[in-house]
Amino acid sequence: MDLASKQRGKWTLVYPKDRLSEDYSSRELEKACMELIDSGRKWLAFDLGDVNYVNSSVLRVFIFCQKLLLEQNGGIALLSARQSVREVIEVSGLHKILPVLSSESELPV
Repeated sequence: MDLASKQRGKWTLVYPKDRLSEDYSSRELEKACMELIDSGRKWLAFDLGDVNYVNSSVLRVFIFCQKLLLEQNGGIALLSARQSVREVIEVSGLHKILPVLSSESELPV
């Protein structure tokens, strides 16, 4: 998975697309996250505006990355989720442990 990303202050904005579901997608997402973390990024924001579906394996990747980044005094945020994706996040309870924001302008500095 080739994820576009850009830097905005301390945050690295990551732009996944389409469906994030199958084992391939979640493994590739985890690999991309690990590469960013290994390169010294401590704050990852996933812009989910172009994602139309996520499943539990993708949510697991977000939790795993959050755990690693919290150990480094960093963290992740989820941005711009469509209603269908936001519902999965809320039903799973993930919104209780990760910030889910409407847009990148809401990211803390």
